[in-house]
Amino acid sequence: MDTGPTTYDTALAEGLFSTATLPPLLATEIDRYEQAILGLLAVRQVLGWPLFSDLSFAAEQQAYCLEGIGDMVHTVRALHTAQTTPQPGHARHGSPDSSDSPCLGVYKGANHGLSVLRGSPRLSTDSIHRCG
Repeated sequence: MDTGPTTYDTALAEGLFSTATLPPLLATEIDRYEQAILGLLAVRQVLGWPLFSDLSFAAEQQAYCLEGIGDMVHTVRALHTAQTTPQPGHARHGSPDSSDSPCLGVYKGANHGLSVLRGSPRLSTDSIHRCG
């Protein structure tokens, strides 16, 4: 079993999952991604048991866990980027979509703000914008 650092370990060391200075809704969203990642890490560890009758299947599922973890880390990184990078063309005041506090929204574009990976919806980085 691969015991090297995961993308989550690297992101954690970078402080990507620190939510102390984030708006409450964004902090909660990032916390939920972290909970999901921790769940996948637990599944990955359980699948590392060397006595499964179908070791190749268990290894394949472990790889899916790592891929899911990487996708969630990517999404959290995109959420942070969207939070700190103002998008041109978004009014701060006077429009129905603006507010005095920062928020994150999702464009309902070509894929309704979602991309599909292995049949499960995942937020695409280009569908996130900062409003307010």
